Parts: sequence; C-alpha cells; structure tokens
Amino acid sequence: MKRKILLLSALALVLLAMALLSSCGKGTEGLEFIEINDNEVGVKCGEAVNETEIVIPNKHKGKKVTTIMTTAFSKCKKMVSITIPDTVTKVETGAFYDCTALENVYYKGTVKDWCNIEFAMGSSSPMGEAENFYAKGKEITTLKLKKISEIKAYTFFGFDNLESFEADKNLISIGENAFAGCSKLSSVALPSSLEKLGKLAFSSCPKLKEITLPASVYQIHALTFYDSGLNTITFENTEKWFVTTNENATSGGVHDVTDPEMNAYKLVRHGTGFLKRTLSKVTVKGWVRTKRGNKNV
Repeated sequence: MKRKILLLSALALVLLAMALLSSCGKGTEGLEFIEINDNEVGVKCGEAVNETEIVIPNKHKGKKVTTIMTTAFSKCKKMVSITIPDTVTKVETGAFYDCTALENVYYKGTVKDWCNIEFAMGSSSPMGEAENFYAKGKEITTLKLKKISEIKAYTFFGFDNLESFEADKNLISIGENAFAGCSKLSSVALPSSLEKLGKLAFSSCPKLKEITLPASVYQIHALTFYDSGLNTITFENTEKWFVTTNENATSGGVHDVTDPEMNAYKLVRHGTGFLKRTLSKVTVKGWVRTKRGNKNV
C-alpha cells in the first residue's frame, strides 16, 4: 500500500513538473534575455542567430517575456519560423528587419491578444517579412474582430495572406499603417462605430477596389488609402466634410465627397493633412464631446 502511495506521489510530481515546463515554454537554446524590471524580461536572438526555427518562451527564470527588443532578430538570416508567446506586449524598432527567410509566424495567443501588442514601426512586425500567420494554431487569412476598440499602428503591417477584414461595433479607430502592404486584402467592412482612420492605414493594398465609409467616421488621414487599388469610395454621410492640415480643427471650407471616383483618386494618389467632418457632438467611448466640454452618457 505504501509503495503504491509513493508511486502515485512520484507520478503526481512528474505531472506537476511537466505542467510547469509546459506553462513556461522551453524556448530556443541560445536566446538572450534582458531584464526590464523585477517581473519582466526582453528577448534577442543572442547565440541562436543561425537557427531556422525560433521559439520564444513565455518566461525566463520566473520572469515574463514581454518585449522583443530593438533589432532583436535582424541578424537571423536563416530563420524560417518564429513562435511568439501571448506574454509579449511590445515589439521594438527593427526587431525583424531584413529577416528575408522568415515564412511563418506562430502566435500563442488569440488575434484579439495580438491587437494589444505595441509595434514600434513596420520592421517591428514579423509579418512584414513572413507570409503566413497562425494564432492559437489556426492559420489566419480572414479577420472578424470582436470587442476591440482600437487597431494599433502596424498591427497587421505586411500581412500578405490576409484576404478580408471586418469588425463589430466596438471598433473606434484604425491606426497608422495598421493594414499597410496587405497585398491580398480585397474586402474591408468597416463598422458603424468607427470614427478615425490613421495615416497609411490601408496603403499599398492593390486588391482593395472599393470601400464604404460609415456615417460615424469623422476623420480620415489624407494618406489612409495611398497607393491602394481603390477606385470607389462611398460616404454614408456626405455632409460637412472639409480638408485641413490641423488634426484638431473642428470646421473648415466645405469639401464635396459626393463623387466617389474623384475622392478615391485624391485619397489614393496624393494629399496632405486630413479629411474631416464638422460635428456638433462626437460620442467617444461613452462620452459626448461638445464645444463646452465632456459629459458622460
């Protein structure tokens, strides 16, 4: 009986150890870790520079791996795939610069988790080089985002295999270069909650031919659709639009947006500043902004 109990106890310890190893992730040997604070570390390729498949663990010596450091993998010319844990919240400048062999990005979190990552610039995004993106083991070619209020800058930058995008009525803004260079993106459905479109957000998307801008939109950067394939832009609300170089402007000379082909030409080929709409009030995240200040709604 005692022997059986000892065997069961030993088995329990083995299972516990396996669970702990699984939760921490093994990671690729030779990676370099840089302490950020008492609870977090960043990661760089270190001595793993010649590896073809790199796996970043979610912990190193008990500390969460939260940051992919500046130029972290820029020297990894042989890297074909990288696995990124859902503990990563920040990717710094040039982290994946010139990773020309990179083909596959495996992300341990959900697409929603991916949208919470801060990318410093285009070369911070691994999808700027890789063609294939997997989240939770599933290859992503279409996006149907739910309960996300903001798509940050460079979130899906260079995502070659993305074909379509839509979001529910929680989305308020799409940031700079968020979908820039998505060469296969042909279908975009913007929700009625959307208010702002950032600089170059859908630039260099050659298969994107037409788009409808919801009545909720009141600010578009002049280069949002630069060098895309758009030939028709439909404005659900065509009133009180004006062009300005001042992002904080609330009024200006009237700009006619009733000709979808003409406005597509302007937004795709050239432009500076912003296309904005004059509003008496703007609802943002449960607040109404008026000329007299904010009040809760």
